[in-house]
Amino acid sequence: MPATELMPESKPQTILVVEDEILVRMVIADYLRDCGYHVIEAGTATEALVVLQSSQTVDIVFSDVQMPGEMDGFGLSRWVRQNRPGLR
Repeated sequence: MPATELMPESKPQTILVVEDEILVRMVIADYLRDCGYHVIEAGTATEALVVLQSSQTVDIVFSDVQMPGEMDGFGLSRWVRQNRPGLR
């Protein structure tokens, strides 16, 4: 059964895709859009934090583990658990 058939007939969930490899991020984001999700893309954990601290709705964070910058995927996950505990 395609993923789009599993989603209820309501506003699509928003997934924040955090991946520093642009081609990998594009493939993941395109697939999720094809499945009916609204997708926000970020290339680093720092970019993801800007989105997460804004007024944009995010339902799910899908993140790479190894990323350049001061925070990797594990650090991002810790931040989400501490600051947005209901976020999947």
